[in-house]
Amino acid sequence: MSKPVIRVKQIEISSGLTPAVWVGALSFEQRCLGSLRAMASFGVALSTAMVIDYPTEVSPVGVATKKRKAHWKEMKQKLAAMTTSDDGVSSAKIHPYRLGAFRGLLQRLLCREVFGPSARCIIDITCLTKAHTLALASWLVDTRGSRPDVIVAYTRPEQYGTPAKHLSRSGRWLDTVLAPFELSPQLFLEKANGIILLGHEGARLSMALTQLVPLSAILLLARTSDREDLQIVTRAANARLIGEVERGERPGWVVEQVDTEDVEKIQTTTREFVAKSLHEERRVVLYPFGPKPLVFAASIAALGVKRSAIWYCYPVPKVYDVDYTVGIGQTRWFSV
Repeated sequence: MSKPVIRVKQIEISSGLTPAVWVGALSFEQRCLGSLRAMASFGVALSTAMVIDYPTEVSPVGVATKKRKAHWKEMKQKLAAMTTSDDGVSSAKIHPYRLGAFRGLLQRLLCREVFGPSARCIIDITCLTKAHTLALASWLVDTRGSRPDVIVAYTRPEQYGTPAKHLSRSGRWLDTVLAPFELSPQLFLEKANGIILLGHEGARLSMALTQLVPLSAILLLARTSDREDLQIVTRAANARLIGEVERGERPGWVVEQVDTEDVEKIQTTTREFVAKSLHEERRVVLYPFGPKPLVFAASIAALGVKRSAIWYCYPVPKVYDVDYTVGIGQTRWFSV
C-alpha cells in the first residue's frame, strides 16, 4: 500500500478559526507582524502562542535593536488581546540553523498537549530561518497521524531591500551546511541532482554551489503576477546562472517558472523530479533560496517521496542586513 501524500494547499481563514495555537518568530523585519495583524482583524482567538527569538546578528546593531523592540511591543499587545489565557504567551531562544532545534521545540509542544488532537495550529514561517522552514516540513512528514492539522502563514514583504543589498560580498558566511534531512540516513547515493529555488540571495546560492554542483538540476523561478518587480530582483540576483542554463551551457539543467500562488504545481514538479532522480540512482539536494511557501511545499513533496534520499545545502550567514526586506505585504495561508 502506498503511503499517503501530504499536500500543501492555499486557503482563506476567517474568524471561525478559534481557538488556535500560534507559533512565529520575532524579527527586525516588520513583516513578522503580518499574520498577527491579519488574525486580529479577523477576530481570531488564541489559546497559546510561542514566540521564537533568534540570537542572530543584524547590522547596523542599533537600528536593528530599535526595530525589534518596536515589533516585540506590538506583538505582545496583539497576542495579549487575542490570547484567552493569562499565561498563554511564551518565548524561546533556539539555534537558528539547526534543524533539530526547531523540530525539538515543536515536539515539546506536542508532548505538552499544546498541539492536542483538537487544537488548531497556525505556524508562521515568515521570519523563520530557511533551515527551520525545512525542519518544519520534515517534522510534519514524520508526525502525520500523531498531530493535528496545521495551517502555515506567510507574509511577503513590500520589497526585498535595495539593489545594493543583492551584490555578491565575500566573507559573509560562517559555513555551508550540506547534510541529509535524516541524521543517520539508511540510503546514500554518491551522485546528486538538485532542486534550486531561486530568490533574491544570488550570492548565497553561488556559495552553496561551490559546495556541491548537481549533475542535473531544475531551477524554479518564482513569478508574482501583480508584482513583476519581485521576479526582476530574482533574475538580477541570479543572472549569470540563469543565463548559463538558458544558453545550454549546463547540460541537464533547466529553468522552470512557477507562480508563487501555485503550491500545487511546485509539489507535482518536485515529486516528479525526485522520482526521476531516484530512477537514475541519485540523491536530491535542495537549495532553498526562493519564496518560503515554495521552499516549504517543495520540501514536503520531496520528503514524501523518499525521505532518506533528500539533502539540503545552506550557507549560514554571519550577519543579516537590517534592510533585508521592507514593509508588510499580503499574508497567505496554507493547509497541510
